[in-house]
Amino acid sequence: MTADVDSLTPTQDLILEVLSARARTGEILWTFRADLRRQLEGLETAGLIQVMHGVMPKTLRAQLTEAGKSAYLSDEYTPPNDLDRKTRALEAIAEYAEARDFVIGMESVASTARRALGNPEQPGV
Repeated sequence: MTADVDSLTPTQDLILEVLSARARTGEILWTFRADLRRQLEGLETAGLIQVMHGVMPKTLRAQLTEAGKSAYLSDEYTPPNDLDRKTRALEAIAEYAEARDFVIGMESVASTARRALGNPEQPGV
C-alpha cells in the first residue's frame, strides 16, 4: 500500500516524524494525548501506523507499520544496536580511567568498567 504522504496534515506529518525518530533510536512505540485521536486514526486508516490504548488515562500509543516505515525511513537505515553502544561506552570509560590511574579513584572506575565488559583484567597488566 502506498500512502499519499503529501496529503497529510501538519499534525499527522509531525506524528510520523516523532514515530520515525523513535524507530531510529530502536524504540517502536510512542504515547500521544487522546485529543490527537482523529489525526492518529487518519494515519491508521492510511495504513501508516497502528494505534493502541495508552498506559495512562487519556493517552494512545502508536507505532509505524511497514508502510509507515517505508514512507518515512530510508531503506538503508538500521536502528542502533543498544548493546554495541553500551559496550563502546564502557570501553571508552575504562580506557579513559586507565590513562588517568594517577588520579585517586580512577583505578576502581576502570576496574568496574572492565568487569561490566566481562574482562576483569586490565590491558597491559
